[in-house]
Amino acid sequence: MNKTQKQLSNFICFALFIFFAVYFLFHIRNDFSETERELFWTLFISYIICGGLVVAAKFQHQLYIFEPFTLISLIYIGVFNYRPIIDLYHDNLVGNGVIVLSGGTKATIIFTVGFICFYIGYYLKLRSSGQNKVGTLAEIEGNIENDNSDSSNWALIGWIICFILVITALVSQGNSLRYIFTLTSSGEKVDEGRTSLLFLSNLGVTMATFWLIVLVKPGKPVIKVIITILSLMYLIMRNGRWLLLIFVSAPVIYYYIKRKKRPNLWLVVGGAIGLLLVFAWMQVNRPNIRFGRQLQGWGENGLTLEILLSPFDSDLSTYKVFYGMVTRFPSMYSYMHGVTFLYTFLLFVPRVIWPGKPDNPVRDMIEMSMNNQARQAGSAVANIGEIYANFGVLGVIILMFIFGKVVSKLKDLYEKPNQDTIIAYSILLTLLF
Repeated sequence: MNKTQKQLSNFICFALFIFFAVYFLFHIRNDFSETERELFWTLFISYIICGGLVVAAKFQHQLYIFEPFTLISLIYIGVFNYRPIIDLYHDNLVGNGVIVLSGGTKATIIFTVGFICFYIGYYLKLRSSGQNKVGTLAEIEGNIENDNSDSSNWALIGWIICFILVITALVSQGNSLRYIFTLTSSGEKVDEGRTSLLFLSNLGVTMATFWLIVLVKPGKPVIKVIITILSLMYLIMRNGRWLLLIFVSAPVIYYYIKRKKRPNLWLVVGGAIGLLLVFAWMQVNRPNIRFGRQLQGWGENGLTLEILLSPFDSDLSTYKVFYGMVTRFPSMYSYMHGVTFLYTFLLFVPRVIWPGKPDNPVRDMIEMSMNNQARQAGSAVANIGEIYANFGVLGVIILMFIFGKVVSKLKDLYEKPNQDTIIAYSILLTLLF
């Protein structure tokens, strides 16, 4: 990237930062109560700080769009700045029947402190090593090492095994093979709820990794088309948006990183709109897949902006659980002292082996933060919320710093890049979603 391109890129980043700042200012209402006004200005100041750090990183370190800090920062700002301001303006600070307004100011301050610690953790090595800038993904010297060896055979075998197992998980839920492979147009579905074989669906990410390896290795064009079609059929029937995001994003990330290119802005916008259309269609058809009805278009009212943005409604609303959390921990409930993190090691133990495996304590955390309705609805909580519920503000400061250090280590995968490390990076980066 030459000097002129860098200046233009920096200008666009700064212009977007100013645009959203002005946009947010139009969302303060004259009839706000004192508490609402306090929350609004706290959210606005938080955006200025967090967004300002992103702009500073862009100017100083030439952020790459496929860099961990870029992705994580956009998600954080969307969840903890953008969406709360919009919901505050529309009197929508209610989650599962619980009004969460009272926890907003404290939660936003904690988030802002946590984000600053994340930023310091991510870039601390630059100051300690005396470097002025980090080599971005697009600016690393040297050519990418091409692995021309035909190592896709073992990856294909791995994909076949994983595909059989994830299809087995779908069948165990009452889906006939005919129902699956005709995309609900024939066959039958018997809703049997959760089964002891659902743990097999966790292999979806592994299947995606094997698929990407086969896809980028030379040769086997027919095989590539077949396994891509079969993978997409599974994704539609599973209705897992996050897994589809991996399948779509990982090859794109791999393509640009290997060629040390930055994607065209209009391609990014067009790709984002395309993904939204696919996710919205999956959202509309979720009940049809669940209850064994045929897939349809956009519903009775057709495609609307509300439908287009609906897939991310629950994802952007995770701040509400955090708002409720800070009002109840530790005043009503003691901190959980790492229980939810320790349970991670039990997640992949199937109940067919351990029938008495305890329920995920994250569900308890959500119920204590909100209510039983939130627990039953499967409400999610952002990682900063889980950190707070376990270790409080001090835990947020320490673990968000560590989180920044950990994700910065992903860069090690492209400092001496080769085909395999780029594949690994492409999958790991998309998992951050």
